[in-house]
Amino acid sequence: MTVIFSKLIKCAHCSGGFKSKLERGKRRIYVCSRYDNFHECVRIPIEEDFLKDLINRRYGELPDSEIRDIVDHIVIRDKLLLEIHFKNDKPIIMSENFIQY
Repeated sequence: MTVIFSKLIKCAHCSGGFKSKLERGKRRIYVCSRYDNFHECVRIPIEEDFLKDLINRRYGELPDSEIRDIVDHIVIRDKLLLEIHFKNDKPIIMSENFIQY
């Protein structure tokens, strides 16, 4: 199984990377590696399907390989506070009060 967002997600709190985990053996989530390894940050689990859905709302249904090709990086501040930056397009910005596609 491909880990779509591997090395693309950064933590806004500690600037560390997020790592992939299978939660309950079924759904893929990403968590701050500094939290997961050392408990030195905050635990903000982000579901892979949630990120894919945000991207697919803008571009339509894309295969996982194409999603990886268009995403430059993702910054996670909280579960619903994030930015998805693309290589050749404006970012998706999600905050407490709005989402900008």
